[in-house]
Amino acid sequence: ITATLPMVDGNAVYALDYRGADFRLTDSLMNITGPALSLSSIGTYTIKQQAPFSIRSRFERNRIISTGLGSVLALFDCFECYATDNYLDQGNYTTGIISFDGYGLLFYASATNPNRRTHANRNLIRNTASSCIYLASINDSETNDNVLTDCALNDSAGTLSVAAIAVGGGSKNVVSGNTILHSGKAGIDVSLFGD
Repeated sequence: ITATLPMVDGNAVYALDYRGADFRLTDSLMNITGPALSLSSIGTYTIKQQAPFSIRSRFERNRIISTGLGSVLALFDCFECYATDNYLDQGNYTTGIISFDGYGLLFYASATNPNRRTHANRNLIRNTASSCIYLASINDSETNDNVLTDCALNDSAGTLSVAAIAVGGGSKNVVSGNTILHSGKAGIDVSLFGD
């Protein structure tokens, strides 16, 4: 899959956007190129997945190299979703808004749609402006055996955590067996509330 940016829907700039159940992207090579986008009010993503019916999504064994966008894989309000065995190279871009974008892998839950049973395992994620993996208000997740290199290179902690692995809120989350080779901020940051 090769895409030239930008594609804009009013809420985000993206290369691939989907909503629904039982979505699967496996064994794909995505080389996303385009100009660095200076957008201060909307997110920029390579892949953006969101509610209302974001369940049982699987992203497995993909190689995604992205330049000009703020986050590689952003999963919003996802239930029983997997990101496993992927290579994500973010391109180290951020719009400059503190803790707004620049993630390699983002699981984000809104107050009305909490994520449950998310899995981020055995990914190689590198070269991110913000956190390599960010879990926002996620419950019952596992983040295991990932290799994270050159994370949190451009972002500073504002209202959200910034680290190689940042966990902001939620409960019953397991983070284990991860290898962090370099982070411009903390290695693992668990903040706000949760267990």
